[in-house]
Amino acid sequence: MQSVAIRAIRDAVLTASDVSSILNLICPRCGGPLGEPSREFQCQGLCRKDWRSDWENSGLNRKKKTTTRRTSGRRMPHSIF
Repeated sequence: MQSVAIRAIRDAVLTASDVSSILNLICPRCGGPLGEPSREFQCQGLCRKDWRSDWENSGLNRKKKTTTRRTSGRRMPHSIF
């Protein structure tokens, strides 16, 4: 018999199909729409599941990449050999 913790971990793993559904704002469980302002991962369909914790635990959450800023607005000339 599996413990509750093991089943919770197994159920929290998102498949490629689940990821695709979430990215397309469709609930992987019931097919209902996802999101509204401030509740992007909340199912608005029959199951009403909040997918945020599954998404964050899967390591797929996308963070904005930080860019490095130039110290000067001028470009350095390329040397031609």
